[in-house]
Amino acid sequence: MNTYLRLLCVCGILALCGRALPAQDTTVVNGIPAVTGQPYSAVEETETVQTLADGTHIDRRTTTKVWRDSQGRTRSEHYVKPLHSNGDAEILATVMIRDPIAGFEYLLNPREHSGEQSPLRPMVAGGPGGAPTARRLDVRAGNGGGAAAISPVAAQSPDPNFKIEQLGTQTMEGLVVDGTRTTRTIPAGTEGNDAPIQIVTERWVSKELRIPVLVKVSDPRGGDRTTQLTNINLTEPNLSLFQPPTDYTITTHE
Repeated sequence: MNTYLRLLCVCGILALCGRALPAQDTTVVNGIPAVTGQPYSAVEETETVQTLADGTHIDRRTTTKVWRDSQGRTRSEHYVKPLHSNGDAEILATVMIRDPIAGFEYLLNPREHSGEQSPLRPMVAGGPGGAPTARRLDVRAGNGGGAAAISPVAAQSPDPNFKIEQLGTQTMEGLVVDGTRTTRTIPAGTEGNDAPIQIVTERWVSKELRIPVLVKVSDPRGGDRTTQLTNINLTEPNLSLFQPPTDYTITTHE
């Protein structure tokens, strides 16, 4: 699997699993946190719009289908447009299955009917309020799954270059969501910039499902990105979705 597809999978998993989960809402198996008792499925749409210096606009869209069962297992399917394609058709590129009960994750290649099985890694301590987190990453990609999310580390930082605002409560896609806006300032000279750069992230998170429903990121270095969950279904997914197909060749990694 190439690095880009792996990053897509990581972003989807971050969206599925949530971030800085309270202990009473998690199952911990082999040190791995998982949201339990809140099954759902949804479609995650991400759009990135970049404006070049000559005024040219580049518009990229990706789709990820996500599932989570009551035991905390997750599945994300990542769809991409074929290279040099002028149409809207997307193909299934990768599938990521995360099974905290068995202690494994699977990265599947549908085109080759193959996959990789790896052990899930223990969580890293140090989230807000001392809660452990599955990742200590500031992922600059779709949330969703993506997962365009504020790093737990950044959220705790006294750094004056981070500002967090509470945006209140709304209802989106039938779910009650809480909003925050984080402004990160990169001081002049930090990255060769002759003026400060501001990156603004707006997140609307469902307390019930513990996932972002809408994430907007404005970053002058890479454009504006919007990730939104749609078609949210709260019924229990079929268990077969969280198992590799029997006709796949699976390589095991320790």
